[in-house]
Amino acid sequence: MSRYNKLYDDISNKIIDKLKDGVIPWRKSWTSGVCRNLITNNVYRGMNYLNLCFEDFPSPYYLTYLQCKDKGGSVLKGSKSKSIIYWKITDIEEGDAIRKVPFLRLSNVFNLSQTTLYKEVGQEEIGAAAPSPTPQQIIINNMKNIPTIKNNFNRCYYNPVEDYISIPPINDFDTQEEYYSSLFHELAHSTGHPTRLNRFIENHNTAEEELVAELTASYLCAIAGISNTTLNNQVAYLDSWISTMEGDSTFIVKASNQAKQASEYLLSYHNQAKQTVAV
Repeated sequence: MSRYNKLYDDISNKIIDKLKDGVIPWRKSWTSGVCRNLITNNVYRGMNYLNLCFEDFPSPYYLTYLQCKDKGGSVLKGSKSKSIIYWKITDIEEGDAIRKVPFLRLSNVFNLSQTTLYKEVGQEEIGAAAPSPTPQQIIINNMKNIPTIKNNFNRCYYNPVEDYISIPPINDFDTQEEYYSSLFHELAHSTGHPTRLNRFIENHNTAEEELVAELTASYLCAIAGISNTTLNNQVAYLDSWISTMEGDSTFIVKASNQAKQASEYLLSYHNQAKQTVAV
C-alpha cells in the first residue's frame, strides 16, 4: 500500500468513526479562519482540508518544520505533525513536445500554535497576512454561469432540468448562516450541470453527490467565515456515507476531489491558472 493510500484510508476511517458518533467532522466554527500555510498563504483544499478539519487548534496557520526553522522558530517538544499531500504540475520535455506530469509527495506540517512563533495576540503579523474572509454575497455574485435563484417558502432544492435553485427568503431562516450554508449547498449541486462541470453523468441523486455538495458548502462556509448549519435528511445520509465508506475507502477521495473542483469553480480558481497546491 502506498503512503498516499494509507493516508486516504486513515482519513476515511477517522471520518467513519466521527459519523458513527453523529459528528460531521468538517463542520466547524470558522471564527479563526480557514486552514492555510503560514508562509505561502495557500488555503488547504480537498483531502488536506478534510484531514486538518479533525484538529482543534487556536490558529488556522500551518507550516513545515523547515519553514518554522527558517522563520527563526522551533517546534514545541512533544508536538505531532499532520501529513498533507503536496502536488504540482511539472513540465517534462519529450523531444519537441512537453508533457505535463503531476508530482506528488507527502509533507508534514505543524500548527502555528505548536511552535515558538505563536502569539495569542497579533499572530497575524507573522508571515504573510491572510486576506479578509470572502463575504458570502461576493462568492455568490462572482460565480460563473450562476443558475437562477428563486424564492420558495417551503424548501430548498436545485432543479437540474430547468437549472434553477429554489430557496426561502433569507428572513425566513433563523440565522443568515443557515440561509447561506443552504444556498452554498444548492450552488454546489448546480456545478454538476452539463453547462458547468458536467458531474451528473456519474452520480446525480446519489449519496456521493450529496456528500460532494456537503463538502463544497462546508468549504465555502469556511472561506466566508461562517458555520455550516444545514444538512437535509442528515441521519439517512450519515448512514449511507458510513456504509459506503466502510466498503470503499476511495469513496471519500472521489467525493473530496469533486468537491474541490466544485469549490474551485464557485470561487473562480479555474481562471487563476494556479498549478501549485497545498504547501
